[in-house]
Amino acid sequence: MNNKRLFSKSLFFILFSVLIPFNLYAQTQFITLDQNIQDYKLGRNLYILEDKNNLLQIYDLLNTNMEFPFVKSETEVPNYGYSKSAFWIRFNINNPQSLTKDMYLEIGYPHLDDIELYIPGNNNQYSKQTAGYQYNFNQRYLKHRNFIFNVSLKSGENIFFIKIRSSSSLKFPITLQSPKVFTEKAIVEYIILGIYYGILLVMMLYNLFVYFSVRDINYLYYIIYIMSFILFTLTLNGLAFQYLWPASSSLFKKSMPFSVFLGIFTIAQFIRSFLDLRKLAPNSDKMVLSMMIFCFAGMIYSIFGDYSIATRLSAVTTIVAAFDYFIVGIFSALKGNRTAKFFLIAWTFFLIGCSLLGLQYAGYLPTTLLTQYGVQFGSAAEVILLSFALGDNILKKENEEAQLRTIEIQKNATEQLERKVNERTRELNRANENLKELDKLKSSFFANISHEIRTPLTLILSPVESVLQGDYDDKLDKRFFENLQRNAIRLLKLINNLLDFSKIEAGRMDLKVQEVDLVIFIRNYISSVHSAAESKGITMNFISLSSSAMLFIDIEKLDKIVMNLFSNALKFTDKGGFITVTVRNDEKNCCIEFEDSGIGIPEDKLDSVFDRFSQVDAGSTRKYEGTGIGLALVKEFIELHNGTISVKSRFIDTSPANHGTVFTVSIPKGKEHLENNDNVKFIESIKLEESVNDHRFLGMREMNELKSIKESDELNDHENHNSNINILIVEDNPDMQSFLKFLLKKYYNVHIAGNGEEGFNTAEELKPDLIVSDVMMPVMNGYEMTKKIKGDPRLMRTPVILLTAKSEISSKIEGIEYGADDYLTKPFNSKELLTRIKMLLKTRGYEIAIEKRNHEIEEDLKIARLIQHRLLPQNIPDISGYKFHPTYIPMDEVGGDFYDFKTNGNFIEIFIADVSGHGLVSAFISMIAKMAFDSIYIKNSCTHVLYQLNDMLCNSTVNSNYMTTFFCLIDRETNILRYSNAGHLSPIVYRKSTGEFFELNAKGRPLGWFTDLQLVEEQIQLTKGDRVFFYTDGITECADPDNVLFEEDRFKNFISRNADLEPDIFSNKLIDELKSFCKSDKFNDDLCLLVFDVY
Repeated sequence: MNNKRLFSKSLFFILFSVLIPFNLYAQTQFITLDQNIQDYKLGRNLYILEDKNNLLQIYDLLNTNMEFPFVKSETEVPNYGYSKSAFWIRFNINNPQSLTKDMYLEIGYPHLDDIELYIPGNNNQYSKQTAGYQYNFNQRYLKHRNFIFNVSLKSGENIFFIKIRSSSSLKFPITLQSPKVFTEKAIVEYIILGIYYGILLVMMLYNLFVYFSVRDINYLYYIIYIMSFILFTLTLNGLAFQYLWPASSSLFKKSMPFSVFLGIFTIAQFIRSFLDLRKLAPNSDKMVLSMMIFCFAGMIYSIFGDYSIATRLSAVTTIVAAFDYFIVGIFSALKGNRTAKFFLIAWTFFLIGCSLLGLQYAGYLPTTLLTQYGVQFGSAAEVILLSFALGDNILKKENEEAQLRTIEIQKNATEQLERKVNERTRELNRANENLKELDKLKSSFFANISHEIRTPLTLILSPVESVLQGDYDDKLDKRFFENLQRNAIRLLKLINNLLDFSKIEAGRMDLKVQEVDLVIFIRNYISSVHSAAESKGITMNFISLSSSAMLFIDIEKLDKIVMNLFSNALKFTDKGGFITVTVRNDEKNCCIEFEDSGIGIPEDKLDSVFDRFSQVDAGSTRKYEGTGIGLALVKEFIELHNGTISVKSRFIDTSPANHGTVFTVSIPKGKEHLENNDNVKFIESIKLEESVNDHRFLGMREMNELKSIKESDELNDHENHNSNINILIVEDNPDMQSFLKFLLKKYYNVHIAGNGEEGFNTAEELKPDLIVSDVMMPVMNGYEMTKKIKGDPRLMRTPVILLTAKSEISSKIEGIEYGADDYLTKPFNSKELLTRIKMLLKTRGYEIAIEKRNHEIEEDLKIARLIQHRLLPQNIPDISGYKFHPTYIPMDEVGGDFYDFKTNGNFIEIFIADVSGHGLVSAFISMIAKMAFDSIYIKNSCTHVLYQLNDMLCNSTVNSNYMTTFFCLIDRETNILRYSNAGHLSPIVYRKSTGEFFELNAKGRPLGWFTDLQLVEEQIQLTKGDRVFFYTDGITECADPDNVLFEEDRFKNFISRNADLEPDIFSNKLIDELKSFCKSDKFNDDLCLLVFDVY
């Protein structure tokens, strides 16, 4: 019994051991080893079973009572993606040799978590080897990035089982190779990978160096991208687990999705910066930025989240980002971004490398060096090309910066040149302005000189000429000779100033220096001019703290210095003011201070007050006379003595009473400063009284001139004679006033005004017959007064004669432009002035007569207008079946056209005429014609009416006037229109029903010239809808600016186009058409239009 049981068990074990191999063989295709083949890819010889619940064990697969659905692989690299299932792989290796053969089994995907390899041994026993990155790297059989198993293949069949579980992608690139082949292949792989990573590191270091050189942020982003990509590929290839963290499978797991998200993030920032998306493609920039935000969240999740989910997300994100960035590059390139083209080329290489690897894994491409390392080749090409792109971008920026620098240099050079040109231009403009100002000052100076010379010359020559011509009937009195002397002295002083000025200009001014007591000199001078100041109501004061002040000076020059300063003080100080002269005797200098309460000097004029030709009160309206060289000479004389002069002034616009000026003269004491000077001659000092007598104090006598002028102002300005003619003299010079009054008072009533404003006010009150005016006067000059007079309707016809020292043609033209009727240059001949006054008064008389006659004519025209108005029908009768609308527009206020419209029993009478000429004569003829027409008894004959009207006109008007006339009778029962025409334009009948025109062209001669008019009488049948137009030649002869006439054809065309309008609307539209045609609101002839409708 025991033997039977033992036999049964032995038989079962033998059968189990024998039958299992046969069962497995029946299902498994063998791989038979060949001595010439050392490398086998097992992909298509693998049988794979999915254990979804991860419950199967090796003994379950070896159990003959159970069958499992192993599926044969159809690809070189089976790939099941992400799955929680465990996968069993079975393959059969047949070793035909008798000896056991050792080989390496390589699983070429380093991201599998857990691998269990079941190796068949002797007696059909299986041994197990484990691997996977959940184990320490140092536990591996071979220190290789992939999983390597050492298997011994016994003679015959060898059935292997592999169990794989992983949270990463499940793909099984399994190869069987001899140790020699494996070693050779591993060396090649590591060399390729070494070259690859060497390239990446070199490019990273190169770009890092460039970044530190150019500080371009694009390089920094690119370096970070290369680093993240190195980390990604190290993790992808398994080298990170081998070299970076061999003892930490957790870090190895997390590094895979983290490096993917980091790479996508960094390349995104690089793309944004490199392609300048924010500026050139804002929408693309927003899309890339969104991807960056997602990748940043992915990096965080890779560290703290589920590895499987993170891995899947990273895979999907990689696909989306690759094509997303590619599209962004295309859009940027299409917009003309040159940099985007480089990026597209580089990114295309990277995508090609990835595609090759994917196609190789999918089995569509064979496993070759190119397909197996496509990612490395593509990414290396990408890195190199992007580096070139960055270099090109830098070169482009450098070129742009160089261009900008060149432009900036050119701009700076241009600006500098422009600044220099502008500065030079400003200098030239300033020089030009100075020259213009100097020229203006010189012109003003010579104009003033001319005025200053010609005025006293006139007051010397004109009275002398008057004496020689016998104009003085009485004995010449003392005032006559005082006037001559005063103006001669004035002229002499002016000539002396000009001579001094010319000597200084030529450098030939000599000084005759002697010792003078300045205190005594000034005191005597004040005594001499005291009466002149008193006559103007000015208080004179003298202050000296020393009884004497000795000074070496040219007494003639001192006389002129003091005289000019006194003259200015008296001239510019009004009544009630004061002049204070202070002498100070200092240790080194003698000082004279002239202070007055005059008009003061504006601050902007202080710097130029001593300039030659300069006058504070310049222009033709200047209140004070002078040449403008007085103070300049004073300064020159003082500087010849090594002295100085300064000025201070109070000038407040809002408070004229507080004005005033202080001139301070300072001259060195002693004579050392004058020695060794060729132009200085020292003479023996003489008594001051003798010096005064010798020089005759020319300046003092001029001061006394003010007193004489004051006395001459007291002459009677209203000495009238029997003449009815009033002459207004406008002159500021008292001597000239006196002379002109003396010259004119024999013939006219003479009135005096001292300036232009006073002259205009006097003219408003007086209404003078003529005005004689100077040009250069205070307050208001002669030009402005003339302009104001000619602009006043009450004074505009008053003749104005301008007297001036300005002899230039331009000055005369200026006077005429302001409205002056005549212009006389000083000095003038007395008879010439009287003759011009006489002729202007005669012309004015003619103008008055013409104005009177024009007024009479205007009165006549008023009567003519009234006559013409009454000739025209005042009320148009309303006749059933007919409409009538008249339009009459005279060319002048009184025209030559007229018409009449009335009913007579069963007839309608229409009369239209055009009288030759315009105005009063035409109105008179029209009136005669109207009265004659109204008195004629109409016997149903149109010609009878016109013959009778012609007889009356021929007997009532001159032969030079005539009248064209059209007359018609319309029978209201039959609508027959009978008519006769005496030289008038033929009326037009427009038949609306057919669009036809009919002209009523019975011709005859005009009325008023011929007794035989050769008239005919004709008729036309009117129908309903007919419109008849009676008109004068003002319509057809209306002309445009090119003298093209409106003519009858254009008139007919207008009629046909507007036939549906009512008569009044039609007429108004025609008038607008004529105005538009002639481009004017006024016509060149009288215009009369009568529109008559039958309905």
